Amino acid sequence: MKKIWLKKVLRHELVDLDRKKYLRLDKNERVIEFEKKFLNFLKRKINTHTISAYPDLLKLKKIIAKNAKISPRSIFLSAGSDISLKTCIEVFTSPKDKIIILEPTFGMVNVYCDIYNLKKIKIGYSNNLELNLNKLLTNISKKISLVIESGEVIASPAVIEEEMAQNQLNQNKDALLKNEAVKDILDSFGGKIIDESIKKVSP
Repeated sequence: MKKIWLKKVLRHELVDLDRKKYLRLDKNERVIEFEKKFLNFLKRKINTHTISAYPDLLKLKKIIAKNAKISPRSIFLSAGSDISLKTCIEVFTSPKDKIIILEPTFGMVNVYCDIYNLKKIKIGYSNNLELNLNKLLTNISKKISLVIESGEVIASPAVIEEEMAQNQLNQNKDALLKNEAVKDILDSFGGKIIDESIKKVSP
């Protein structure tokens, strides 16, 4: 094997069961039912073209760009946050590069770090959802290729009431991004990922 580090990547075997019978919390899927009105709308839109043709991404990019007041050239669309994460790691890193991960995080972050042989510096939150800011500031430097923060931390830890935890986390994240010291350091290099792909469906 040319990339010997791939031996440490663990892949779980698929389980043969009907997942429709369960509350699916194992693959970061949507578990909230869609409204019938929305499903009927989709059915009316389905035809041979919508199933077989590639989607018109430019039209969607223009809508997003107008709403966000940025150029369509600044928008990258992918089939889920998984592909976006993988693409960023491929573009911004090389084997043995160092990256910072704010944990807990999206499971595929660690998987891709192992696949691309990256050195992970993990920084966690306390039970009060307080980020170890001193450790973050100490480790961020031009030797770091990426800093990855994932919205999945919203679901942890269980010892805090859900609503209070979410409010506390949002306040901490806003304060972190507005912190001048952190902002100056992050602005000094190009690699940072703020993953909020599940923000609207988290507890």
